[in-house]
Amino acid sequence: MYSFIKQNILLYFLFLYIFCLFFGAHDSFAQNNKNDDIGFIVFNPATQEVLEERNGQKKFIPASTAKLIYMKAALDLLGKDHQFLTKIYLTQTPQNNSVEGDLYLQGGGDPVLDNDHLKEMVDHLYNAGIRKIKGNFFYDDSLFITRTNIDPNQPQAASYNPGISALSSNFNRIQLDLNKDPQTQKIITTFKSISDFTTLTLNEIDLKIEPSEDPDDFKIFYQTNQLLDKDLSSNQPPILGHWVISENLLSKYNQLWLPVQNPSLMTALLFRKLCLEKGIEINQPKPGTTPHEALLFDTHRSIPLGDIISLILHYSNNMAAELVGLAASHQLEKDKILTLDQSSKKITEWMGTQAPFISWDNFYHNNHSGLSILSHHSPQQMMGILHYIYLHNFSDNFINFLSTYYIDNNQLLSYQAKTGTMYFVRSLAGFFKTRKNTVLGFVFFITNPAERSLLDQLPNTLNIEPPPGSRPWRDHAYQTENMLIQSWIEKY
Repeated sequence: MYSFIKQNILLYFLFLYIFCLFFGAHDSFAQNNKNDDIGFIVFNPATQEVLEERNGQKKFIPASTAKLIYMKAALDLLGKDHQFLTKIYLTQTPQNNSVEGDLYLQGGGDPVLDNDHLKEMVDHLYNAGIRKIKGNFFYDDSLFITRTNIDPNQPQAASYNPGISALSSNFNRIQLDLNKDPQTQKIITTFKSISDFTTLTLNEIDLKIEPSEDPDDFKIFYQTNQLLDKDLSSNQPPILGHWVISENLLSKYNQLWLPVQNPSLMTALLFRKLCLEKGIEINQPKPGTTPHEALLFDTHRSIPLGDIISLILHYSNNMAAELVGLAASHQLEKDKILTLDQSSKKITEWMGTQAPFISWDNFYHNNHSGLSILSHHSPQQMMGILHYIYLHNFSDNFINFLSTYYIDNNQLLSYQAKTGTMYFVRSLAGFFKTRKNTVLGFVFFITNPAERSLLDQLPNTLNIEPPPGSRPWRDHAYQTENMLIQSWIEKY
């Protein structure tokens, strides 16, 4: 009798704990998020049976969770073993340690090409006995569209918003070192292109430091997207661009990562620097399209697409996601150069044929990375994407590409998901196991529409500091999502 009463008391308190955790969490949830738009859905990923839902049909900015759609489509269209090819073509056969004709460096959309890979290609030229390219040096980025940034409405100095090109390298970002000479107190500035084993200095970028009387002025901006003061037909070194920074930055930063607006030219300049370091004479780079009769000299093959997608979903690199998305749409339409908007639309149309159970009404993305305030879809639409991923997981193991996050100090409660973050926007989409070891899918969106709207009304911000209130709001969003996920793990 005593054991029966004890057992029922234990069950009562367990029920009371779960009740308080869930309903207490939701009461706190309502109190703490009165200024936020929130949407979520918890569901059975095998059947799409909805267990819990809030604003399931409302449109939200997906941020980087959009990458799930396009990386999954790319894997289906291209295959996990697909490799991106970067090639060297010559217009004449090498003779007597030189090439009388031209050299073409042709981009194949490799998202992970870097200085080390370019160095390997230069080594192949050198090992073939080539010491001089007497003709022109052309770079060919004609496979995809080129852009000076992913989204013109995003901060232009943000390294996550670089240019896009079929001939890209080092994730299209550069490092700016800002140091004072201890003796003269003069500012020493250096632009660097960095990969794992090869660092190259870029002298083709100008920098101007502007004084400022405003202590909150931390602006940095790119003065022009055009090649300046140089005639490419002359063999004079081209200028990649002009950066202007506030003097206040010198007191706060000694190092900054900046985006590259002309990645094709930068990659060609890096290739030339490596050639000169190796002892191969080569002219300044010019844009050009590889002629059909050119001779293939060398090919660099990227790591397999499956490994690239795993890196993209883990590090959420926008530039890499855009190139993979363009490669996927190129597989669908090879005879046309698509914009990012056209490419994402083409893939969405194709996904509609693969996942007809998803309602694609009012689904809109204008790129593949999610770096846009214009993209939007609903929790229910993302549920359909996760359902599609779950059904195909046996063949491509896509879920294992997602990062694992822990919401307790003992690392007992966890979920696998793609996250998305912009100022006053947070999103999550993925899977978790309940206390009963049941796998469930979930989607979570939270935005502060008032703060986001104020931010969007500003011109393209030049200030690299986060907007006021964005960091506390981000922490608040993290707390909200963890509270909800923990309650779902306990409840179901």
